[in-house]
Amino acid sequence: MNLRKAAAGEPCEIRVPSICRGDPAYTVLCHVRVSGISGTGLKAPDVIAALGCDRCHDLCDGRTPTLEYSSDERRLMLLEGMARTQARRIEQGYILTKGEREPRRPKLSKIVPRRLP
Repeated sequence: MNLRKAAAGEPCEIRVPSICRGDPAYTVLCHVRVSGISGTGLKAPDVIAALGCDRCHDLCDGRTPTLEYSSDERRLMLLEGMARTQARRIEQGYILTKGEREPRRPKLSKIVPRRLP
């Protein structure tokens, strides 16, 4: 499953007050930067990310200048969005927890030929 493609049409989970678009058409996968996991030329795995609209993504990444939110507040909003995103992905079955099985597919009924008279 490509979690980046699956982000399209999902709601923003970062939800920055007065910034968030609230329109699923603009949702992308926003990776969290973590020392030792990501950095120059390295992107964090897709599970270490939040669903976010383009405006929330720009604010959390520091591309949109703001005096309203500190860098710690922006990081907290991104991490809370990641937690909501992971809970959503577990609920959708994209992320499985240890000991959990993939849902079983229903068995197809066997096709039995009719007997001719």
